[in-house]
Amino acid sequence: MRVIYPEDYGAVADNATDSTAGLQGALDAAVDGSVIELDSGSYKINGLLTLPTKSVLVRGGGFVNNVNSAFGNANYTSKIRGTVIRQTSTPANGIAHDQNMEGNTTANWVLRDFAIVGPGSGCTTGLVMGSATVSAAYLKAYNVGIYNFSTGIDLKKSNSNQFYDMDIRGCATGINSAYTTEEIAFYSANLGFNTTGLKVTRGSGLSFYAPIFQNHTTAIWIAPNTTITKWFLFDSAFFEGNTVNALFDSRAYTISHVAFRSARGAGAGDITFLTSPAGVDFFTFTNCDFSSTALTIPSTSYGMKIDGSYFSSVTSSNNGDYHASVSRSFTNGAGGGPENHVSTMKTLTYASSIQLKWMGGESQRVTLTGNVTLTVPDDAPTGAKLTLYLLQDATGGREVAWSGFTYHAWSDVGNTANRMTSITMQKTASGQWTQAGAQSPYL
Repeated sequence: MRVIYPEDYGAVADNATDSTAGLQGALDAAVDGSVIELDSGSYKINGLLTLPTKSVLVRGGGFVNNVNSAFGNANYTSKIRGTVIRQTSTPANGIAHDQNMEGNTTANWVLRDFAIVGPGSGCTTGLVMGSATVSAAYLKAYNVGIYNFSTGIDLKKSNSNQFYDMDIRGCATGINSAYTTEEIAFYSANLGFNTTGLKVTRGSGLSFYAPIFQNHTTAIWIAPNTTITKWFLFDSAFFEGNTVNALFDSRAYTISHVAFRSARGAGAGDITFLTSPAGVDFFTFTNCDFSSTALTIPSTSYGMKIDGSYFSSVTSSNNGDYHASVSRSFTNGAGGGPENHVSTMKTLTYASSIQLKWMGGESQRVTLTGNVTLTVPDDAPTGAKLTLYLLQDATGGREVAWSGFTYHAWSDVGNTANRMTSITMQKTASGQWTQAGAQSPYL
């Protein structure tokens, strides 16, 4: 193993000497299997560092950052300790991995245990992955901090890259994906105090495992400008202090296959959909706790599933279909598909005539403050069952009429004040609704 020291090429970690040429000299001199050892201290650069097509480990001695501030804060320049590469030029990026690595599995860069700090102004990027035409691949980064850049990591054309324990703070955009991305994974990433944590206008196959999104205006913003925007996973994600936890803007192109799994939100950060005229397809929320967040399911959505998850409320104006089970706080609008169904008790608002909706749930209840006509559901598949609980108000004597039901044995006997009865109806193979079992007496 060959160990290379940037000091041998003129770099000095004194926060004063221009070390651009010295660091690039060490990168260029490395051969496959080399280790570039970065000293403790701050390397000042005023130009871009480029990773050649090799398999090399760049290793620092670690770093400490206690700065929790937005882009442009001067503390990022002076208060980060350990091994630091500090970019001082506002038009220059930090490190670029833009050599053509695609298909070259023997070229693997590894970055670990150092920080990259930006100038806090301009349009600089901490780590550039690929370009519009060249694919960056097979990079692994461990415990790397990226601070005070306009963009922390810019995922251009890139694939098969992995990031572990990344700390991305104080950037206008923490992670940006605007080109073709595939098989990009972040493990235990900490994104905080960025204006936007993750911004995607193009890309697919981005996975986040146990990420933290804290103190953003918008933690996740996906707004595609092309049809290729799909396959995102947020596993065990934690959201805190964000104005918006996630914004899905599919007004131009559809966003599809997004999964939140065991995610948790502390605070009332919104999850927002902007969908007309396009939409969102195949979103899932599984075992999530967003108990302070209201979720509105858009009308232009298909295949949305909410399983074992908590929201302060879930409202649907869905005309496609969604499915929710073992969840709480649901308020349904007019649905339109056989899977647009909530398996919890639904409380209906009294009216003299009620159009029943099976999507509102298999168990529905209404307090009768007057006589009522109940009209057969028009949105259920064959075999669907609907159990109705009818409660008399404090006056009692309210009568029930049925419209469109083929068979029912109904009686208003016993409909005195504050008593309740129930009856179950089922849709047959011929499309008719008939009574399934006897009506329970008013009790």
